[in-house]
Order: sequence, then structure tokens, then C-alpha cells
Amino acid sequence: MWARSLNSRRRRRRGADETDAMSAGGEDVSARADVRRRLWRARRRHHHIDAVLVDRAVTCWDLTFLHDDHVLMTWTFGDRASAAAEAERRLAELIRAGWNVHW
Repeated sequence: MWARSLNSRRRRRRGADETDAMSAGGEDVSARADVRRRLWRARRRHHHIDAVLVDRAVTCWDLTFLHDDHVLMTWTFGDRASAAAEAERRLAELIRAGWNVHW
């Protein structure tokens, strides 16, 4: 019983970054206004930090850092390349501090 409820919670926690291009209802996920994609996950001592890139309908990109699924900070960038470069710089800092990369 407990394992079944744990699996259902895991399914509910999955975001749009882990879905296919077509949702169960047949709508195109890429046509949504906001498309989320996790760039990386760093783990240390049973905690994790995620870098999530959100496309705000092609006008701008939000880079959000989550610590144990809670928003730590969000930055807005004009293009995807600069947002991804900032995420990689932050990942390098975390690796130097002893965090491990985990997908």
C-alpha cells in the first residue's frame, strides 16, 4: 500500500521536462506558453539542487534553481545560451564545493 502511494507521488511530481512531445490528451506540449527543462541535478548528503530552464513563449528564458524542490532563486535571460552558460558556471561552483552531478 505504501509503495503504491509513493509511486503515485513520484508521478505527480514529474514536470513537463519529463513528458513526451505529445501529452496523453493529444495536445502538442511544445505549443504551450511555458516549456520547462531540467538542465542538471547536483546531490549531496540526501539533498539535491536542480537547474531548470523555462521558455517564456520565446520572449525570454528563466533559469530557476531549486533546493529540494523549493525555489531558491530565479533569473531572467534574453537568450537560451546565456542562461545555459550561467547554469554551467553555477554547477562548476557546486562541484568544487563537493556536490555530485546526478541526472
